[in-house]
Amino acid sequence: GRCMGDGSCECFPGFSGESCEPEGGGGDPCVKNIYAEGCTAQCSMESTCSRHGRCMGDGSCECFPGFSGESCEPEGGGGDPCVKNIYAEGCTAQCSMESTCSRHGRC
Repeated sequence: GRCMGDGSCECFPGFSGESCEPEGGGGDPCVKNIYAEGCTAQCSMESTCSRHGRCMGDGSCECFPGFSGESCEPEGGGGDPCVKNIYAEGCTAQCSMESTCSRHGRC
């Protein structure tokens, strides 16, 4: 899912609940930050995607709106107004993809 402006999660398909847990008890076949068939590609939302995208099944980044390129750089040279894991107008809501959204969503 993704963190909403109020700090709650909106879950991706196949995940539900307050922390976006896998539906049906399933889970990722690979360990954290490892992707692709055979678990051979490494990707981290924090470093590979510059906190501006999410890792896809093949280890590449899918960039959030306003960001593009291999590592999801800001389009037009802009940047985040808030510090890491702080969101909302006035930078007042805290959200972590890892803990708030159980790595199955985005802030």
